[in-house]
Amino acid sequence: MNTSFQRIALRRFSVKNTIKWHPRNYRRLHQIPFTPKKPAFKAYKMNSAATMDPEQPESTSPLPQPLQGLIRQSMKYKERSHKTLEEVHKPGLELIPPTFDTQTPNQTSSFDVIFIGDSMLERLKSTGQNTGLHNLPRSFNLGVGGDKIENVLYRLHTGYIPLLADRPTKLWVVHIGTNNLRPKKGLKDSDPSDYANFRILIETLRVLCPGSKVLVTGLFPRKDVSDELVRASNEKLKETLDELDRTSLMVSGSLAEPGPGIGRLFWMDPTENINTDVLVDHVHLNEDGYTLWDESLYPRILEILALEEAGPLQGAD
Repeated sequence: MNTSFQRIALRRFSVKNTIKWHPRNYRRLHQIPFTPKKPAFKAYKMNSAATMDPEQPESTSPLPQPLQGLIRQSMKYKERSHKTLEEVHKPGLELIPPTFDTQTPNQTSSFDVIFIGDSMLERLKSTGQNTGLHNLPRSFNLGVGGDKIENVLYRLHTGYIPLLADRPTKLWVVHIGTNNLRPKKGLKDSDPSDYANFRILIETLRVLCPGSKVLVTGLFPRKDVSDELVRASNEKLKETLDELDRTSLMVSGSLAEPGPGIGRLFWMDPTENINTDVLVDHVHLNEDGYTLWDESLYPRILEILALEEAGPLQGAD
């Protein structure tokens, strides 16, 4: 037999008849029974509806029990949301600027404006840092990149509610929903509905800080979603907000009752000049985009704050 063929035959025989070391083979050789490992488990990574008892009373929350239940059923964990909540927002809220009549920060200091939503607001601290929006006095930014409506509900339930319940807030500025948009269908109108979660979010803000107002800004165009779908989603969000401003989803623990809060919710259409030409990628605004947004949103915020003591305002534009 040729020497090279002999080497190949020996190699094949060796591979075929040699038992390679492996934990499974070692257990078989020494007759060690196999014990499967238990999977790692972190409760906070699960949907809270699966980890919390809906009937469990939460005496520390100012929200009615039915509203708490709706939040738990709708909210969803996201790692970045949880990390930003724990490492950035909570420490920041515990060291907020002093009020006009106090010399040191405290946990009851009030806010003029709280921004809450996704990366469009979070990036005010970077791309939009030269805008009036970023430099509003007595304001706090609770934006998190990539957040959907259900992720904001998670942050509210697990962190913001106990921290903000006793702090007067004049105005919430909300920009949320762009990450819920689907390329071919826009916002989801079936169960679970993005609009239903949006309604729960707005009602939570309204109940959390009685007397506060809520300004919702429309979603901007995206390169990966048609303008028609974005426009239709904005129209439905505005309809949902208008309906909620005329009635209350939750009053004294009851669902769908007429109640206080009429005239406290405001809608602002997306700035007309903001289009895909001022996007740094498929969705995020560049510096020019933030300048355009600032030119329309900043005066609207000042208008609502200035008229706060003048009585009910005209809600949706």
